[in-house]
Amino acid sequence: MTYLLAAVLGIVQGLTEFLPISSTAHLLLTGQLLGFDDPGGVFTVMIQFGSVLAVMWLYRQKILDAFLGLGSDPSARRFALMLIIASIPAGVAGVLLSDWVKGRLYQSPGVIASAFIIGGIVILVIERFRPKPVVFVAGLLGAMLVFWFSSLAMTAVRKAASSVITEVRRQFKERPGIMKGTEDPDYAACVDIVTVGALKAMVLPGALVVLFPIVVGLVFKYFGQKGEYMGAESVAALLMVGTIAGILMAGFLNNGGGAWDNAKKYIETGAYGGKRSEAHKAAVVGDTVGDPFKDTAGPSLHVLVKLLSTITLVLAPMFL
Repeated sequence: MTYLLAAVLGIVQGLTEFLPISSTAHLLLTGQLLGFDDPGGVFTVMIQFGSVLAVMWLYRQKILDAFLGLGSDPSARRFALMLIIASIPAGVAGVLLSDWVKGRLYQSPGVIASAFIIGGIVILVIERFRPKPVVFVAGLLGAMLVFWFSSLAMTAVRKAASSVITEVRRQFKERPGIMKGTEDPDYAACVDIVTVGALKAMVLPGALVVLFPIVVGLVFKYFGQKGEYMGAESVAALLMVGTIAGILMAGFLNNGGGAWDNAKKYIETGAYGGKRSEAHKAAVVGDTVGDPFKDTAGPSLHVLVKLLSTITLVLAPMFL
């Protein structure tokens, strides 16, 4: 990399950092239009880091006042909360969409420019209508809770199934008569494993649903100013989006799991080669996912939706 290239990209980054549009897109477009080679990941990270330092230095007094006033000044706590809220969507999008963005949006200057224009329009719309960030983030947390709860429920099934498989293998090994039909298996041991495992594994998901709206409401209430009802608004957004996402997710899990299960049964009737065929093997693998979908996670979301509404309505005075 030449000093000229570094200087040009540095000037572009510095000038566009204070505009409500992507400075990274400016760097990509500048490099492609002027025929510069890709400066590499290290340079990109360092130039972005320098821009962040410049912004922090520009607003150093406000940042310092907010940091020193966290314990006593509600406006300082609100400023700190807004910084955190502003970082969450960007961090989540960066983790989930990084590979997709690099594979799609970096293809050509036209694609970058189109994304540039769309992003600018979105920012203008957001600036025009100014949705409350508290409501937006609390809604995201509500949707996240649904997926977190579902993953815990399906993980519980996996752990219980693994324990049953271990127990069955143990009985086969210690009691050879089971395979010969001369000795009965110990059914009670497997029933005990499934029952105890289910009760233990669902402690965390249950506690999560009960405590999550309480924690969200109290945290946002602490950062809000008097008369804003930030805690109540956040819990209402959590309940609304959590209910919507829960209903949609439950329908998806029930139908998707049922489709996997029915596909296996259909193949067992003789279709696509019948039992012991490659299609049947694939369907059995699919059904190991379908059963937790339709028998555990899907029905459990009904409990999640009811618990969310009950907890938020009963404890509503806490968040005012």
